[in-house]
Amino acid sequence: MAVKKQINDNKGGRPTKYKEDYCDDIIKYFDIEPTRTITERFFYKNGDEKEKEIEVANELPTIEGFCRTIKINKSTLHEWVKAHKEFSNAYNVAKDLQVDLWLKNSLKGLYNPTFSIFAGKNMFGWRDKQEFDHTSKGHQITYSDEQINAIIDRYNRSRKK
Repeated sequence: MAVKKQINDNKGGRPTKYKEDYCDDIIKYFDIEPTRTITERFFYKNGDEKEKEIEVANELPTIEGFCRTIKINKSTLHEWVKAHKEFSNAYNVAKDLQVDLWLKNSLKGLYNPTFSIFAGKNMFGWRDKQEFDHTSKGHQITYSDEQINAIIDRYNRSRKK
């Protein structure tokens, strides 16, 4: 009796849920207007009523939120970013849209300032640290002990005047 050999292209594990449509879906999810206008009603003790339109921030779209909509976890999404060039490009566009929305609403003062600072630092890699190059044309500035002592002497003499 001959044994039939089964050909299986699957490398093992569960088949991927990845679909090319997710490239468009992630961009659509992040491509929203930064703000919306709502109408607030004010009631006064004398019985007067006033309506005022105000601009409020739309909810900041997140990677976690997108993952929930397509029923995957974040680690799966990051695997797709590594494995599919077209999805990686779409992911980068989505992140740029997210930064743009955050920045516009932060500059308008529509987010809590503390949230804006932490989001900028933790989500987008922004920082408030400045780095200075203490070199001269790419070469480190060095002084001999005599030069340093002369500079210190000049400084001390100028302070005594």
